[in-house]
Amino acid sequence: MPPSSFATMGAGEAKTDQTVDSGTATEIAKIRDEVDCTLKAFLLAKNRMLSHTQLSPLVRRLAEFVDAGGKRLRPTLCAVRPVLDSMRTELMLGQYLDLFAHCNQVSDVSATLTTTRYKTAKYTVERPLQVGACLAGATTEVLDACTQFALPLGEAFQLRDDLLGVFGDPAITGKSRFDDLRDGKSTTLLALAKQSAGTDDLATLHRLIGDPELNEEGARIVRRILTDTGAVATIETMISERRCQALAMLDNAPFHPEATASLRHLAYAATVRAS
Repeated sequence: MPPSSFATMGAGEAKTDQTVDSGTATEIAKIRDEVDCTLKAFLLAKNRMLSHTQLSPLVRRLAEFVDAGGKRLRPTLCAVRPVLDSMRTELMLGQYLDLFAHCNQVSDVSATLTTTRYKTAKYTVERPLQVGACLAGATTEVLDACTQFALPLGEAFQLRDDLLGVFGDPAITGKSRFDDLRDGKSTTLLALAKQSAGTDDLATLHRLIGDPELNEEGARIVRRILTDTGAVATIETMISERRCQALAMLDNAPFHPEATASLRHLAYAATVRAS
């Protein structure tokens, strides 16, 4: 998508003054080259390939560039700062909830979904999307639309990840199918299974999940219980519902058509996957 596509998100086709003109694009390319050259010079100096006297002019050039560019970018950066601050706070909350659930063996579905929302949906989808929108000069309406799209999709993304962590093919996912089970990770998948399991199966789950020595036979038993209790089917339904919710809001979202098309592709890439 061309840079101008992002710049017109929520602004309407008529407001061409917010698009990136060729002069600005040239400035951006020049700035990029300046930064690349400076960083390369720094790395060379770090490896003692340049002397300190050779590096100093480059450092001064970088300082002058940042000072000049910062004045132009300050309004945009000020708009982004609150989003980054919120993202940092929400991630810390999500990490805390995850650790709390792990240490206390929380098996409440609403609790695991709350953790998913703060640890994954907001950090991985909502806030990054809003950062990009802010950099493009998005309106409040656009930022709100980002949230409506991102939260259900982010939750669906994590629910798919939970399934892959137990049922995925290690050759495709690149990670073991034992890790989540051995760690006793508190997921919505396991919470659903524990709520629906009979007495014997529940005791088996408590015995096997969190066992650092869990082997393939034990993992197979856990997978059987997750399937028999309907937890796997329920998670698939939850993923589908959340993906549909995210896609439905795009029908009337105040996004540029190219941005909408990209987000539709993202919705499927995040939820219909094997890795």
